[in-house]
Amino acid sequence: MSDSKKALVVFEGYPAENILRQGGSFSWDLNPDRAKQCDYLICCCSTKDSELKGSAFLIGKISDVVPSPEEIAPHRWMIKISEYALVNISNVWKGWQNPVHYFSDEEIQEFEEKLGKSLDKVDFQPLLKTLTINKAKSDLAKVFGVDVNAIEIIIRV
Repeated sequence: MSDSKKALVVFEGYPAENILRQGGSFSWDLNPDRAKQCDYLICCCSTKDSELKGSAFLIGKISDVVPSPEEIAPHRWMIKISEYALVNISNVWKGWQNPVHYFSDEEIQEFEEKLGKSLDKVDFQPLLKTLTINKAKSDLAKVFGVDVNAIEIIIRV
């Protein structure tokens, strides 16, 4: 195990689909400087009536820690991820009082034993960015050297 690995664990109420759509886990009261030092985000299910409560369901590679969108969670932080892996590892959340927990080296080693491999060996998938029509038009205009208004995009269903 590498001593430089650091993991941040959250007791997450949103499903993986929401986290992936948003590009990370948000609305956390945490120290952003400390969180930025972490390599991995581990999301554990906090849903009360779920048989998965306390289980890790997503591992992400942390790419940044930024303010959460104000309309969603003012004065809170979002942990952005660039890559992810869906997992199902039971009994990861140990009932810590704070919903944000920084794994110690020993806790990382215990988690990797449950995972069956080092976090460095996880088969992560890239997080796909949401593409908007305006972004596509802007990018195409740059590629072709034309005004953005010269680009038309038609979607047929």
